[in-house]
Amino acid sequence: LRVFEGHSARVLSVAWSPDGGRAVSGAADNTVRLWDVETGGCLRVLEGHSASVLSVAWSPDGRRAVSGADDRTARLWDVETGGCSRVLEGHSACVWSVAWSPDGRRAVSGANDNTVRLWDVETGGCSRVLEGHSDSVWSVAWSPDGRRAVSGAADKTARLWDVETGRCLRVIEGHFASVLSVAWSPDGRRAVSGAEDHTVRLWDVETGR
Repeated sequence: LRVFEGHSARVLSVAWSPDGGRAVSGAADNTVRLWDVETGGCLRVLEGHSASVLSVAWSPDGRRAVSGADDRTARLWDVETGGCSRVLEGHSACVWSVAWSPDGRRAVSGANDNTVRLWDVETGGCSRVLEGHSDSVWSVAWSPDGRRAVSGAADKTARLWDVETGRCLRVIEGHFASVLSVAWSPDGRRAVSGAEDHTVRLWDVETGR
């Protein structure tokens, strides 16, 4: 239907806007690009990262985007103006994955420093550091109700977190290699993970089975 051209290096992450009219991409050329999905045209180039952009996500209201990069930061963007509204600093290694909370008030990031961080998107402050993984955190996702997060890591596990307390609710074990991607089911009762062991696993988040 469309080929979106403009990045000068490999594209590492893409996401749809909530209204379906736009897409966002992050690439190894250190930029984020906004695209009109009807025309394929680039609406805006978001510049500020000093290394490869590894992950991008839209805010629920469609007015902002968040990106995580190899420069150890995440950035919040105003998609209408292209301006960077906040630089989220605190990770000590590259930020592999970012996601918005369903209410749009927080963001979550997972990084090569083995931690997950929760951010207040209005202030840019880190509200909580979630520790427990023993290797790089590759992927993070919010639950649909906004009360939990799930992370997947190179330690072969996924973890469920209570985002209010920072407590690890459950360690999900079964993969035999790095967990590279995680996501929630729409009803919040299950999670899915994909790993370097060539398998996808579905999990009951209440039991960890």
